[in-house]
Amino acid sequence: MTAQAPSYEKVGERITAELPKINSSWAKFKELFTPYVRPTLGVNFEYNDGSANAADADFELVGKDGKSLLNPKGDFDGDGISNEDEIKGGSNPANGDDVPDTEAPMVNPVKPGDTAISGTDDRKNSKITVTSPGVEKPIETDIDANGNWSVNVPGDVQLNHGDKITVTDKAGHSTTVTVKDTTKPEIFPVNPGDTEIKGKGDRPSEDIIVTLPGNKAVKTKTDVNGNWNVKVPSDVQLLPGHDIFAKDGAGLEAQAKVGIDQNKCIASVMCFGLPLIALLPLGLATQVQIRVLSDLAAQINTQLKDVNTRIQQQIGVFDPQLALQAERINDQLGKVGADLGMVAAAIALIAAGVLAGTLVYSNCNPNGPLSSVEDLEIKGSSGKKLKASSNDESQPAKPSKEATPKK
Repeated sequence: MTAQAPSYEKVGERITAELPKINSSWAKFKELFTPYVRPTLGVNFEYNDGSANAADADFELVGKDGKSLLNPKGDFDGDGISNEDEIKGGSNPANGDDVPDTEAPMVNPVKPGDTAISGTDDRKNSKITVTSPGVEKPIETDIDANGNWSVNVPGDVQLNHGDKITVTDKAGHSTTVTVKDTTKPEIFPVNPGDTEIKGKGDRPSEDIIVTLPGNKAVKTKTDVNGNWNVKVPSDVQLLPGHDIFAKDGAGLEAQAKVGIDQNKCIASVMCFGLPLIALLPLGLATQVQIRVLSDLAAQINTQLKDVNTRIQQQIGVFDPQLALQAERINDQLGKVGADLGMVAAAIALIAAGVLAGTLVYSNCNPNGPLSSVEDLEIKGSSGKKLKASSNDESQPAKPSKEATPKK
């Protein structure tokens, strides 16, 4: 009596179809495949003397190793992995190209407030389960043909910094990741005199601690949109250059500075800056330590040259009153190595006092107002410095005989 066994390909197809039911269980595999691997055939036969009898013929499906597919130590497809290990690993013992699952699932980084958890797995078209805080029953999902998977976080569950999430594949391999906050809170621009400070976190209901000047801390929480705000206490005054800190529950801290009073800065430049630019020659404009005006001077380089030339021609130094002013100013500028020809166009302004320029710098300084006008310096080519002052040195000098033109 002879029988024809199925091909390796047919056996493999049969096992592949049953793998979801087997669910990596060797006992389940034996239960499902014993009839297939060990078929029994009833046989009737007759002896030569005419007598008859009946019996059952048993068959056993063996693999390349000569052992039964149901032998746990056998290697049906000859790939070096036992039948039992392949089944428990989720692979097909009749397919040499299919190997057991020995890798744990990969999980993409999870941040607080995320509404989905995703990752990859080497078992395509399989399943994984995800366990996370706040979810009583693990969430099961399919792995697609590319090995990707994703689950949505239930709407009533909030992922927080430090939460543990465990992902398990069908082979029992697990990966546990920790929810990690990597985003600092955001502080919106703060202006002098503001009575409220606002910002944004990376999730709703996030704890935020805001530290104000004077080391005064104010606690708050983000709203449903992640926004936060705190009231500035009445005994705290916000001035340009003051530091503001905001720290979230994960200990991530952001820092911002109180900005300048834009309106005051613009008003100062409009009142004093434009005359300064109009009268200041190009050489002196690069020496005065007023950033706003220096930047503006650089932008109108050509115009400054033309205007400076016309102003020198128009005002000169031979006018009696201007001559007296020029004499005094030239003495001051001599201390920093400047000459009268370089600054002739600035005579009228400097004679009126450098206090106006200091006011512009003070109001537009991002590090806060100056304590005195002595913080403004004019620097000469020799490296010497001349400090401006708001005292009576800015007043026009009294006429002198040398400066009085002869008739």
